[in-house]
Amino acid sequence: MTLALDQWLSSCARSSGTLGCAVQLPGQAPVIRSFNDRFSPASLAEALGCLAESARLISGHGLLPRWFTWYFELGQLRAVLRADGALFLILAQADSTGDRSLEVLTREFLALG
Repeated sequence: MTLALDQWLSSCARSSGTLGCAVQLPGQAPVIRSFNDRFSPASLAEALGCLAESARLISGHGLLPRWFTWYFELGQLRAVLRADGALFLILAQADSTGDRSLEVLTREFLALG
């Protein structure tokens, strides 16, 4: 992982409403940050693996989403895919603060590529 990407991932904690995030570059182990005790790094790693597989399956059918978002009672989970194969996962609060975090961090991650 590049230094710039690692620093950016660590800065996600300053984004209000962010509960956790992870990045996985092609062929590398994921880097995970949890900012809330309810969401362990292990659970974020498992979610990242599932979302990476889902992205591959969806892309295999000719659909090439840049991101997809799931909404839950306690939060929102978004997976963002870059053209270079990098995958970003963000877990945010289920409110307007979390909505802003999702949008800002999605744009920033896409711009890093």
